[in-house]
Amino acid sequence: MDELKTQLGGKGKFQYKTMFFIGIISSFCAMRTYTYNFVYAQPKIIIKMGNQTLNNMTNKQTCEIVNEIENNKNNPNNYKWEFDKTFYHSSIVTDLNLICDKQYLIGLPETIATATLILGFFGGFLGDKIGRKKAILTSLICYTTIILISRIFFLQIFEMSFNFKYVIFALVQILLSACSPWLYGTTFVLLSESTNYSHRTFFSNMNGYFYIMGEYILLLVYYLSRDWKVVYWFIGAYGLLTIISTFFVEESAEWLLTIGNKKKALKIFKKMSRLNGKPLENIEELVDDLQNKSPNEHKSKLRETIKQIKEILSNKNSLVKTLIVSYIWFSLYLSYYGTSLGISSFNFGNPFVLFLVSSSSELIACSSARIVDFIGRKKTMLLFFTIATSMYFSIVVILWTTINKKMSDYSLESILLLVFFIFGKWSVSVLIQTAYIYSSEVYSANIRNTAVLFTSTIGSIGSNIFPYVNLLANVVWKPLPYIVYGISTLLSVIFVLFLPETHQKMSSNIKLEKFDSF
Repeated sequence: MDELKTQLGGKGKFQYKTMFFIGIISSFCAMRTYTYNFVYAQPKIIIKMGNQTLNNMTNKQTCEIVNEIENNKNNPNNYKWEFDKTFYHSSIVTDLNLICDKQYLIGLPETIATATLILGFFGGFLGDKIGRKKAILTSLICYTTIILISRIFFLQIFEMSFNFKYVIFALVQILLSACSPWLYGTTFVLLSESTNYSHRTFFSNMNGYFYIMGEYILLLVYYLSRDWKVVYWFIGAYGLLTIISTFFVEESAEWLLTIGNKKKALKIFKKMSRLNGKPLENIEELVDDLQNKSPNEHKSKLRETIKQIKEILSNKNSLVKTLIVSYIWFSLYLSYYGTSLGISSFNFGNPFVLFLVSSSSELIACSSARIVDFIGRKKTMLLFFTIATSMYFSIVVILWTTINKKMSDYSLESILLLVFFIFGKWSVSVLIQTAYIYSSEVYSANIRNTAVLFTSTIGSIGSNIFPYVNLLANVVWKPLPYIVYGISTLLSVIFVLFLPETHQKMSSNIKLEKFDSF
């Protein structure tokens, strides 16, 4: 298959066209992910006694006064409280007052959404059964429809009681989570299957640039509006654009051959040949040869599903490989989302500038990720997991030594904290890119989408529990979240040692070479 793609051109107009429209979908995925920063933004609480603002109050003291005011108790000191609107004018936290004893409600929808993770595996199966393109389209239509309907409903909902408002909001968040766990993974698989091995990293990085563009667009929309509801309207409208974009993307010819659809696969290969200016006279013979080598057992969907699960977990070697890859995804999702979506919790600097810096570190990571073609996938993961671990524990040291000290925006501690954060985010971003490449190479084409979504779905438990990990900083100990992130990436360093290298190897020949020693 890779030889045919090379002859037809692995880096031509066909691939650039595919990358552009998939990139639009990837930018949508970024907006969907990073809405958390602005929808759940937690501005500072300002306490006033008369006309005097009280400074240097602990979180406990602030909540005691807020509860006293809200519960209509005696207020002899004439206390008043309000949200600091310097940066955040409107978020679900400010609209529903999710503070103090209601703060746990912030992460509750994301935690409940863990129950929908099984749909990520379903989406992977969907991509292998009805095609990558249809699976992507299903997710986009589902997500866009729900978000637009919910926005129309929310035009009136804020006249309702707190309980009703919150329940509807939480239900919408859970439904949105159910629609999207397979979206980015399936688009990545489709993109990787449109090119050959030698150009896979290049297009993966280019796709990453589109993802980061989505972060920049989201930041701009919220910065101009300062209203989370406007952000959701924008994402709903952008979702319509992504649905249209999907129709300009070709289905995976590689997948089509695995289900025996030679006619459509040949049509796509001929289109690739024409757009790339690489005429191939014996293309039909080559496709016939490939079809004979490709598995074609597209009979009973239930039987095929069971077969694919058995193939993924077929033996000790495959089982351990799958468990390790799943844990790596868990570690990456936990640390990536915990740091990326928790950046607004830093109590210094402009949160918009911090978000911009965080996104820019990913921009550098996309270029850095090309190292996988020079030193291999495994060594890249070892190197960057080690860097991430050292950065997280460095953050722990800074937070520990300044736990009773208020840091100014330009103090040495604040600067070091930001530097360690940027390098930590950079290293994890490189690892995310590498993990997608690795996961798509370590499994064969007929189960690739199911396997990638299976492992990343199990791993996405980390993206659902991170709100409570970050909450530990307020309710237990400030450095504790970064201790958790550091330990998770440290364990990944150890587990990666037992994984096989996939660089310049066929997926069918990749085995867990070191399992016996483990």
